[in-house]
Amino acid sequence: MKRQSLYFITILTALLFLLSSCAAPKSSTTTTTTSANINNTNTTAPIETQLPAPDITVWYRQNYFDDVIGPDLPAGDYVLVAFECGTKGKYELFNYNEDSESKGSLIEGSEFDACVKVTLKRGQILLSENLIIYKAEDVVPIKNEDGIYLSGLYEVGQDIPAGSYLIKTYSGMSKSWTHLAVMSDLENKEGSLISQTQVDPFGSITLTFDEGQFVFMRNIYATAN
Repeated sequence: MKRQSLYFITILTALLFLLSSCAAPKSSTTTTTTSANINNTNTTAPIETQLPAPDITVWYRQNYFDDVIGPDLPAGDYVLVAFECGTKGKYELFNYNEDSESKGSLIEGSEFDACVKVTLKRGQILLSENLIIYKAEDVVPIKNEDGIYLSGLYEVGQDIPAGSYLIKTYSGMSKSWTHLAVMSDLENKEGSLISQTQVDPFGSITLTFDEGQFVFMRNIYATAN
């Protein structure tokens, strides 16, 4: 009887050892994709799986919002983009005293159709409505290894050759998340905007870009025909 009990204990010990060696590690790695700041709330946007997933942060300002540069929004170069295609974005940049929390003189501001570049500095306050704030470094022209031009701001002839392109959305995107704008310049003058549209995720658009134009693509990419 004692011999049988000893044999049973030996088998049980061996089984426990095997189970412990197969257990999951105590630590794990979590991979995150592109996140967006919506009034300081983080959300995750879907990204095309076969394309690189850029890890960028954007600030959505659909309703009237003010950002003190420094505490609320880092100083730097930005591109402001109209929140809704076909509806103008609006911004005003003022001098600002953080100690007295008082707004000073107007530095610049306007309504715009598609996008506008701004440089924000400490000691300023940005008032915005119906726009999305991108860091300028996150909309630089990128052509990937497959010859695909990813979302961003391009100058035709400089960043992307003139010619015919097939425009598609990243996977998982809704039409309202896309924006394709073609401009003659970035001066935001009357007539600067040539055309703008959104792209159906279940289809595509073929468009010709001409030398000297500027093209902004949000959540879409272009492939040369």
